[in-house]
Amino acid sequence: MALNSGSYTQITVFVTLRNLATSYSRMRITGPNKTKRINAAFMETYLLPATPRANNNLFPNTVQHNIGFSNISVIPSRNFFPPYFLMPTRPPKAQKSPAGNVTRPQPTPPAPRRRALLVAISYKGRDGGLKSLASPLQELPKVKRFLINNCGFVERDITILSDGPAKEHITPTRENILGKLKELVAEAARGDHFFFWYSGHGGQVTNENGTEPDDRRDELICPVDCIKESKGQYKNFILDDTLREILVSPLPVGARLVALIDSCHSGTMLDLQFPWSVHGEGKEQHPYKWKGHAISISASSDGQVAYSTADQKRLLLTKAFIQTLEENPNQTPKTLLQSLNTLISKDLNGAHKQDPQMGFTHRSDYLELFSI
Repeated sequence: MALNSGSYTQITVFVTLRNLATSYSRMRITGPNKTKRINAAFMETYLLPATPRANNNLFPNTVQHNIGFSNISVIPSRNFFPPYFLMPTRPPKAQKSPAGNVTRPQPTPPAPRRRALLVAISYKGRDGGLKSLASPLQELPKVKRFLINNCGFVERDITILSDGPAKEHITPTRENILGKLKELVAEAARGDHFFFWYSGHGGQVTNENGTEPDDRRDELICPVDCIKESKGQYKNFILDDTLREILVSPLPVGARLVALIDSCHSGTMLDLQFPWSVHGEGKEQHPYKWKGHAISISASSDGQVAYSTADQKRLLLTKAFIQTLEENPNQTPKTLLQSLNTLISKDLNGAHKQDPQMGFTHRSDYLELFSI
């Protein structure tokens, strides 16, 4: 590299550990009149004046004053190895497999993601035949805070749909809920964790495709624009089959979904294959070889309603869910279900009956450590 003339010219030599270990790796300074060697290990930063000193005590036998600086160049000797950060970058070489086939370097897989979708609906001011609810909007910030403080979620990965006063929240219409459900699990990959929380009205309609042979009823959730015309008659609802098709079917191997459904008639809201209650395992339904793992946690059985606290500020299932996992995060779904049932029964104090339930894509998850 050429050294330009000037009042001072700085030569900076980066010495690698290998150079220091050998102690005497050298560089050559060449000019038009002579070539001299100096010790590179002691030349990390040195200023050469424009008017060179005749005797240089620090570097004896270096370039004398009669050598022109404009033509000086620094040439690495054979023993000089440039540091790694000065070396040109090269793509990794293709490796050969034992069979002799060339295998190309594989790209680094993306880091696992945690995404959540929270839906809270009060139906306040709506004329759709659905009673106004106070608890969902009261519970919403508590669920969000729990996910961030206890489950490793970050705020930017939590999407909120609500009909509350917060202007930044998306209105939970049927169209918006379906769109955000699809976005939640879009491009799902191994290691990803998804969480879906719904708090609002739930209902039942007559099953028309023969997939519910036991009670011949389909469960549903009610978006803010849902209309209840009469008992068992709704418009703009979202069926349990639709929820399963959007949330569970796309999950790849190694991805996980937890759905917390705090509504009436929510027992088999995702219609997962292995239903469980505190009374034991239910009848297997909708057999299918699922790739990803999904767990649904429902406030009540299909034939029950879900309750709030007496002051209408807390939802019994969500309240119990947060409380028990804050007290003991290391639980299996089996112990979690038992804890939920105990806390809900304590709050109801015998006035009503509400049996939380779970559903699984894989039976083995019932005894594994629960995580969101």
